[in-house]
Amino acid sequence: MTARRMSNTVRETLDHIRVEALWTVMRLWQGWILPGQLLPAKSRLDPIALGRTGLMPSLWLVEVPEVGDPVYRLAGGSVTDAIGRGVRGRPVSKVLGVEEADDATSRWRLQLSRHLLGHARGEGVAETGETVYGERVTLPLADDTGRPAFILGCTVYEMPYYFNGPMRVTCGGVTDSSLSPVGLIQKALDKASQTIAPRSSDRRHSALTANQHG
Repeated sequence: MTARRMSNTVRETLDHIRVEALWTVMRLWQGWILPGQLLPAKSRLDPIALGRTGLMPSLWLVEVPEVGDPVYRLAGGSVTDAIGRGVRGRPVSKVLGVEEADDATSRWRLQLSRHLLGHARGEGVAETGETVYGERVTLPLADDTGRPAFILGCTVYEMPYYFNGPMRVTCGGVTDSSLSPVGLIQKALDKASQTIAPRSSDRRHSALTANQHG
């Protein structure tokens, strides 16, 4: 996903994020937070757990210095295919172009300073002519001193069922974007678990009802 300037509108729910793969990354991110921390450290990233999700091709990691150009530290296969070249170790401005890099850097620094989750969806055109849809989340990470310094991204592409092979997106843009407090992740996960699992009082009620009708 590339192009138009992203919105920094802050949403107070995460109901707009519906791709399960993105929630998988958000669950892992939440689990990497140690007691007393507000953000997980980059060193807490678990390659084995990430590998089991099958999402490694969709992941990317950017180091965002306080001053200067952010640098890609990791980019999965789907991401490099969409960009059209390897980006690991490359400055963001050399990959996205100066204007788009400035937009992304400003947004990432806002996420790091205010502990915000980023979300965006968009569409583009592959060099073969197919329309490609994408959705991503971006999550802040700290360095080993506790300073927010990295952005972990997961970009999931939806391609036509008949499409086979590397996909380079030659043009396109973001159609919807927003930011949300990272504290909403745990609240959403708690809400989901309460919806799935009956409360203990419900289980007791069910057992009593079964006994009465047994």
